[in-house]
Amino acid sequence: MVFRPHPKYSDPVSNDPVAWATCDRCGFVWNHYRLDWQFDWRGMQPRNLKLLVCPRCDDDWQRQLGAVILPPDPDPVLDARPEPYDIDES
Repeated sequence: MVFRPHPKYSDPVSNDPVAWATCDRCGFVWNHYRLDWQFDWRGMQPRNLKLLVCPRCDDDWQRQLGAVILPPDPDPVLDARPEPYDIDES
């Protein structure tokens, strides 16, 4: 049996053919089932970037791209007595 030439990262299977697809990052042709959607943080949750990428191009999620949740301000002090800076300066 003669196989036709196939891309480097695809598996030639004669009895169970599978689809090929191109990685959106590197452009190499892979088996479609080996490509995954690329996710990354957008706001409070990860979002799909709509890129099909191969295992070599799949990036880790970057948490610094997500929203920063700040804690609430502390409670104010009742009857606060600020320093009299005006008197000291004159």
